Amino acid sequence: ALAYSNCTIELLKVSSLGHFIEMEILLDDQANEKEVSQAIQQLEDIKGQLSLSSYSVEPRYYIEMLREMEN
Repeated sequence: ALAYSNCTIELLKVSSLGHFIEMEILLDDQANEKEVSQAIQQLEDIKGQLSLSSYSVEPRYYIEMLREMEN
């Protein structure tokens, strides 16, 4: 994993699914709407800096995608 500012970035290979880049910013459970919006914007900015803007965000868990493949 790579630490970039307050963001953690990790390149993963998930069997049967392929490669993924995980990016996360951890917020306190008490984070307000403004803090969440700022974190989302920061993630979008980092995507742009890494030339990843054209890639979509996958909202599902890996296990969900694997189960869908089984069906």
